[in-house]
Amino acid sequence: MIVRRAPSFSSLRSRLAAALLRAGRGRGAPPGAPGTANPPKAAGRGGAGPARGPRPGGGWGMSFPSDLHGRLVGFLTGTDPLENGCYLTADWHASAKGQRMLVRTAILPGRGSWNAQSEGSLDPSSAYLNHAVGEADDAGACLLFIHTHPSSDHPPEFSSIDEATNGRFFRDVPPMLDGRPVGSIVMSRAGMHAVVHHGGEDHAVRRIDVVGGTLERADRAMPERPAGGGPPAAYARQEAMLGPGVQGRIRNLDVCVVGVGGVGSSVAAQLARLGAGRIRLVDPDVLEESNIHRLYGSEPRHVGTPKVDVVREHLESFSSSDVRAVRGDICDDGHLDAALDADVTICCTDSMKSRDRLNEASLRYYRPLIDVGCNVVTKGRFESTVYAQAVTPSTACLWCTGQINAMMLADECLPEGQRRAKADLGYYEPHQPATITLTTWAACLGMDKLFSLLGLYGGGHGSASYVDITSEFCHHRTPAIKDGCVCKKLRFA
Repeated sequence: MIVRRAPSFSSLRSRLAAALLRAGRGRGAPPGAPGTANPPKAAGRGGAGPARGPRPGGGWGMSFPSDLHGRLVGFLTGTDPLENGCYLTADWHASAKGQRMLVRTAILPGRGSWNAQSEGSLDPSSAYLNHAVGEADDAGACLLFIHTHPSSDHPPEFSSIDEATNGRFFRDVPPMLDGRPVGSIVMSRAGMHAVVHHGGEDHAVRRIDVVGGTLERADRAMPERPAGGGPPAAYARQEAMLGPGVQGRIRNLDVCVVGVGGVGSSVAAQLARLGAGRIRLVDPDVLEESNIHRLYGSEPRHVGTPKVDVVREHLESFSSSDVRAVRGDICDDGHLDAALDADVTICCTDSMKSRDRLNEASLRYYRPLIDVGCNVVTKGRFESTVYAQAVTPSTACLWCTGQINAMMLADECLPEGQRRAKADLGYYEPHQPATITLTTWAACLGMDKLFSLLGLYGGGHGSASYVDITSEFCHHRTPAIKDGCVCKKLRFA
C-alpha cells in the first residue's frame, strides 16, 4: 500500500500557493472538509440544511486493491469509538458500462490534521485538506475523503452534516484539480457508502469492489436473491455444494471470455450451466474444420462462421444467461472495454499479444484476470500440461511467472512472411496440438480459480495451479511478485 503522511504544516504554504495559482484562485484555502461538525449556512436559506443528494443510477463504481483496503480499514477502525478518516487519491476510468474510481494511495493524517475528533464528529483542518489537494494535483489524480461512523447509532449513510460539508468540498476542490471528479465515502458497520461529484452533479456509487485473492464487495451488499425466493430447481444441487452466497454471486456475475476455441468454449459452457448472469465472448476467428472436435456447440455446418456466434448459439440453446458476442481482437481499439466492463476476465487465447494486453489491463484497472491454457510437447519425450493463474493487484502477473514469453511475443509481432518462414524451420509454432480432453481439463482448472475468487475456498487458495498430466503431478501455489518485473510500474499498492 502506498501511504503518505501529512508533513508539518508550516512547510505547506508554497505548495498551497502553487496549487491555487494553477487553479486560477487568488484567495485562501477552500473552506471546510468532509465530516466537519460546523457546516456553513446555506445561502439564501437562513441556516444549515441537507445539501443536494446524489442522483441514483449515475453509473459510477469504485475499486480498492485488497492490500490497501485491508490496511485502510485497520487504520480507520483503530480510533474506535472516535470517528476517523483520511484522504485518498484515485484514478478515474470511463468505459461503455460506466465510470469507476480506482483508489491508488492513502494520505494519512499527521500531527495537527484534525481541528476536532470525537465520537460524533470529525473536523479536518484546512492545512490537511490543502496538503491532500497538493498531492492529488501533483499526481494528476482525483481526491476522495473517507471517514467512519463507528457507533451502531450512526447512520450507514451520510448524515445531514456530511451532506452539507460534502457540498462545500464538491464546490471548492474540483477547480483546483482541473475539474477532475472528487468523492466522499462513509464507512459504517454496514459497509461503505460513497458519492462522486463530477460535471457539477453528484452521483451515487452503486458498487464498491475490493480486488485481491478474492473479489469482495465493500459497499452495503444488495440481496443476492429476491426476498422469499429459494434456489431455482435447476441449481438446487449446485447451490447445495456452493452455498447460497456463492451461487448468488454467480447469478450476478459478468464474465468476459477472451478466445472461444477449445478452452474458451468449454469455459463459456460451464459459466452458462453454472448460471452466470452475463457472458461476453471475444474472438476474431471463424470456425475451421480442425476446430470442430474441440469447440463446444460446433457442427460441420458452422465451418466459416465466427466462433463467437457458434458459441453464443450453443449457450442460448439451454441457458438464460445474457450472452454477448464480440467478433474482434481484444488488442484492437474499443474491444478492450468488453474486459474492463466485466467483473472477471478469463483469457483462453494462445496469443501472447492478447495475454500481455489483458495482463496490463488487469493490474492497471483492478480487474481480476484468470489466464488458462495447455501445452503439449511431442518432440522427444511426450509432455502434456494444463495451468490456470489468477492475476490481481495482490498476486503475481503473467510476466512474473513466465506465462508470457518475450521471444514468442516478439515472433507474433513479425510480418506474416517472416512468421511463416520461422514456422517452416520449426522455430515458431502458431497452433498447439490439443484434444478436447486436454482443453476441457484446462477449462475446469480455470473455473476452479473463479470459485477461489468468489470466496468458495477462503483466502488461502493458491493463485496458480499446474497439472502435469504425463507425470500425474498437481501443484497449487501463490507465486511471488518478481523483483524487477515490468508489473512493478503498474502496481499502486
